[in-house]
Amino acid sequence: NIKNDFFSSSPNLQTIALGSNCFSGGTISSNICKLSKLQTLVLSGLSSGDNCVISWKDTIFQNTFNGYTSKKYIHSALPDCLYTMPSMHTLYAGGNKILATLPSKISTNFKEISLPYNLIYGSIPSVLSSFTNLKLLDLSHNRINGNITLFQKEKENENERDIYMVNSSHLDLRLRVNSLSGNIPPSLHLFKDIDILTDNVFDCAENRKNLPLNDPAKDSFECGSKAFNNYLYFFMSILFFVFLYLFYIFKINPNKIIINECKFY
Repeated sequence: NIKNDFFSSSPNLQTIALGSNCFSGGTISSNICKLSKLQTLVLSGLSSGDNCVISWKDTIFQNTFNGYTSKKYIHSALPDCLYTMPSMHTLYAGGNKILATLPSKISTNFKEISLPYNLIYGSIPSVLSSFTNLKLLDLSHNRINGNITLFQKEKENENERDIYMVNSSHLDLRLRVNSLSGNIPPSLHLFKDIDILTDNVFDCAENRKNLPLNDPAKDSFECGSKAFNNYLYFFMSILFFVFLYLFYIFKINPNKIIINECKFY
């Protein structure tokens, strides 16, 4: 556990790195927000130290699973005040199974926000659409739903979208393995560092030209409606063959149907 007086006794800290430890506490104290000079906070894998993980190495599953399962996770949300600290610009807190939504208020000073492999749900805060200094946004492997229209800035004039693309194309955007859907904004089409398609259900045009060119899953991605149709056709095929089987038994070979009569006295 991290003692509450740890933060109050170190007011000049600018960087804290606590990742790959055996953290067993249920929460991160809001006292951390008293560190007004804190710029970088690394909490990735708080319970991923060698002595507190269940590894698949040297087991029959070592060729199937290359990760680990921790014995303990923090689960609870990070203090909301972390996202509005005046000097904070870098936050890494992946692999902690944090069960929470993202706050609606987030400081525009952030350059890197990395929260993959948690249990974050809800939608992506719209405030992120106004960030011009953000270089990394990693929310992959969570339970985030909704759409990503926040990355398409409303045009006030014909050049508005082009301006937005120039300002944000430096962003490394990672949203894979969530429950995101809807249309993909054209502003993401030319992003150099983007990974948003895998295990999401975005809509796309028949010619697939609206998919991000540099997404690693661009060639294998199934559009949301197409994927739904495939599951529907599969389900209907199963029902059809079940119907044929029952029809065969009932019409062709009725002796195979046995009805037990129950008598009550």
